[in-house]
Amino acid sequence: MTAVVQREAVTGLTAAEEPFRLRHLVRHVPAFVWLVAALHLLVMVVNVGFWAPNRGPDEFRHVGLIAGVATGAAVPWPDPGTFTTTQGVSAGLLDPALAQGKTLYKADKAPRTRADWPSYVEKGGDAAGTRPNQLVQHPPTYYYLMGGALHLLPHWAERPYIDVYLFLRLLNVLLIAPLALLVFAGARRLLGDGPAARAAAALVLAIPQVGRNGASVENDNLLVLLLAALTVLTVYVLTGDTSRRTSLGVGVLGALALLTKGLALFLPLYLVLVYACAWRRSGRQVLPGALLALAVAGLGSGWWWLRNMAVFGVIQPEGNQIVQNGLGAPQTSFAATGWQFAQHFLRRMSYRFWMDAHIWDPPRWVEYVDGLLSLALLVGLVAGLVTAYRWSRLGPLRALVLLVPAGCQLGIVIVGAWHGWVSTLFPAGQQGRYLYGGLFGLLVVSCAGFARLLGRRATVLPLLVLVAGLLVTLVQFALGFRIYYTPAHHTSYLHDMAEGSRNLLAWSPLPATPFWIACAATALTALAALVSARPGRTPRPTGA
Repeated sequence: MTAVVQREAVTGLTAAEEPFRLRHLVRHVPAFVWLVAALHLLVMVVNVGFWAPNRGPDEFRHVGLIAGVATGAAVPWPDPGTFTTTQGVSAGLLDPALAQGKTLYKADKAPRTRADWPSYVEKGGDAAGTRPNQLVQHPPTYYYLMGGALHLLPHWAERPYIDVYLFLRLLNVLLIAPLALLVFAGARRLLGDGPAARAAAALVLAIPQVGRNGASVENDNLLVLLLAALTVLTVYVLTGDTSRRTSLGVGVLGALALLTKGLALFLPLYLVLVYACAWRRSGRQVLPGALLALAVAGLGSGWWWLRNMAVFGVIQPEGNQIVQNGLGAPQTSFAATGWQFAQHFLRRMSYRFWMDAHIWDPPRWVEYVDGLLSLALLVGLVAGLVTAYRWSRLGPLRALVLLVPAGCQLGIVIVGAWHGWVSTLFPAGQQGRYLYGGLFGLLVVSCAGFARLLGRRATVLPLLVLVAGLLVTLVQFALGFRIYYTPAHHTSYLHDMAEGSRNLLAWSPLPATPFWIACAATALTALAALVSARPGRTPRPTGA
């Protein structure tokens, strides 16, 4: 008798009916999924060393605000417009204005050794700089967490600043490391332990920007972790888990997410829809759990947003304005530039969702690849919705509910981007990464659709997804390597590779030996995952 059958005999519940327990994240997980999770972790470690300091979106501002929390300069939390990026962050040496890309980082411009890097204190410490730090517009949870953890690095303010970057980036890697396991846990509850659930876990690798962001210092990483974990719990609620323990977990995670970033403001609507859908299955017994989840999430975080309304007159203030005057008078209308806005928006959302070397104007072929990936995802989502009725625990209604987070975040981004465009004619805030809070629904529903489109050949789906993920990850690394590190004038590929590697390692937060070890471990783990993904080793989909 297997462990699963024994458990069902004792509890009277099938695996699909059990209330959530933390052990579900690691119990009976296939070797393929463990390898995918390990591969994702290693890819992020390589990203830590691959990208020079200040290469992540607003990374120097995130690091500066974390440093301000650690020193007490940003405690209590500053009001909008009252905190500048401190002088100490200039120890990162690279001008963040170069984030528009096409910049060559030369080894002879870097410190000769790690010990030669300036420290936070040497560059001015908490003294006010010239750049406003608009990130104080966000709730402080991520920054308090990172600022507190920074004290674990002895004498961090006097250490070479490259060590601070390495430490904070590795902490962010730990935040995103469970993502593949979380996706699989929720997907297995809905789709069974077959190719679709395994492919959903592997599809994380097919979005290289997730790994690249996870290796950068930014508050999105905490938000992605919290929303992924919350979505897994809501999958259990949707499939019959009406326990108060699960609802309490939903409420706590929801409150923390709402105290991390405004992109979580859709959560009250999402939770209402989740419990309304659960009511259709379980009736009134969901009501205590629903009230508990909504009360904990609302009372735990609502005070922050109500304070914004009372003090600043807006839900989400502009972080660089003491008096909230908005972005200025409208300079255009939808009739005049709406089509131009839509074109910019679609291009940039697609590009910054899949592969983002943090360059302003990517090569056209990169946009084509991103466009094809977006089209493939859309096909999977449509197929998943159309065929959702063929999965007994997914169903069309649950599939739609799971897509609400991504849809709401897209709506928030559209509203914010249009507001900025009308006032400035500048395509700000058009970031595909802002949809990662809804990643679970996108991955699970699309892989459910792909599995049904492939039919009897669905056993190859995990392998196909893994191969696609490895290819686009290599493309992103190659793109970044060519733009930032190789010589501007091509001589020979061998010379370009050698010179580019020298430049990369000179600016890398990760020392050379660990970096190459991480690269080798990534290659070996990828090979093991490919072997594990062979169709003969993956069960066919059931009618789960």
